[in-house]
Amino acid sequence: MTLSTFLTNGLLIKKVYKEVVDMIKTIDDYLQEQDFEDVKELSSYFFSGKVPYGTIVNLQGRFSEYSHTYHPYTYMPTFPQKIEHKKISPYRGSIKFRFDLFQPPVETIPEINVEGKNYKIGFIYPNNFTGFIYEPAYKNYDEALQAGKPYLHLPDSAKPIPIIYKLDRPLNNGDIYIIKAKIIELPYEHLKVITRHLYRFPLNIYERAIDLFSSDKKSLCLLVDSEPTYIKETEQFSPEKFPMTFFIETHIENDGTIKDIEQLIRNSIPDLADKKAPIKSTNYKGFEDYFGFFTNGNVYILYRRPSIIGFYVEVDPMNNLDYQEKISELHGKIRKFNRQLQNMTDRRIKLHVDFISDRRLINILGLQRVLESNELEKILKEYPEFIDTRNWLTKK
Repeated sequence: MTLSTFLTNGLLIKKVYKEVVDMIKTIDDYLQEQDFEDVKELSSYFFSGKVPYGTIVNLQGRFSEYSHTYHPYTYMPTFPQKIEHKKISPYRGSIKFRFDLFQPPVETIPEINVEGKNYKIGFIYPNNFTGFIYEPAYKNYDEALQAGKPYLHLPDSAKPIPIIYKLDRPLNNGDIYIIKAKIIELPYEHLKVITRHLYRFPLNIYERAIDLFSSDKKSLCLLVDSEPTYIKETEQFSPEKFPMTFFIETHIENDGTIKDIEQLIRNSIPDLADKKAPIKSTNYKGFEDYFGFFTNGNVYILYRRPSIIGFYVEVDPMNNLDYQEKISELHGKIRKFNRQLQNMTDRRIKLHVDFISDRRLINILGLQRVLESNELEKILKEYPEFIDTRNWLTKK
């Protein structure tokens, strides 16, 4: 994995999502109208050929603007967790750890202007969906990972249908809505990019929306024509939490003066829990260049060679206090890392922020110069079609 590949592939998947929304200006009139109980029933009818493209559907489901739309290049399926700290003397101690499952992060696609109107990609889940934290698929998930099997159990409630909707008013994550929408088709070339990018996540995340194995390569997406109706939840369906994992993916560039860029990264990691063994690696096939830093606190720091660094934190947007505390901690870790990095290099080397779970964090965290670096400028010069994508991703 090179920095150029990391940045180019990241921009490509974002460009595809932007083009998916932009295509709605070419959609024709509807054919008929039909009611469905939920996304599962609609998907079943659609892929069995009982309802065609252009059908107006009415259905109920839990809304989220977040989903697993981007696979960060630093993400790995397990991460070291402290299980014991043994104090040997007032000055010495030892830490025991184990690798626990690391939850795949989510992302929200920024709004997109189409002919003067702002649209957004969201997702409708079954009513009983309660968040993006999943159970292991096997009791011994380590053996499953070694064998290349799915390591997470994805319940039926976690399989959504994507929707494209106007931002006339914000929809609340975790709330249940009745929506009226038109079934539209996603271009096959776009679907290939999306599914190829997400191949290391559980492959059945979007099985209710994409069938690349059928002869006609069908896809299911909903264009919301009218304002969704909010449904007051019963106690049975109201989640107390709606947890998910956020990420911020960054990189550093060697100006030619750094002999060991990996050691520089190790020495810049803040709040290490074990300074004698600051870096742990998994042994799974395909993850030889991935490392997880064993740190104190709620923020996970992952590194992938040559110099890509990911910061991850589990948050709950429905719990405002928890959300603010975790985001503040995430901000602190990034600032500490960048400060240490610059101190050790006389400010010659700095952290470049590239991809982020939620563009709104750019303002919240006061991030400067997102998607700006020498490496990126080389890519934009070679592939100018990505300039519009970069500008869209960094618009404040």
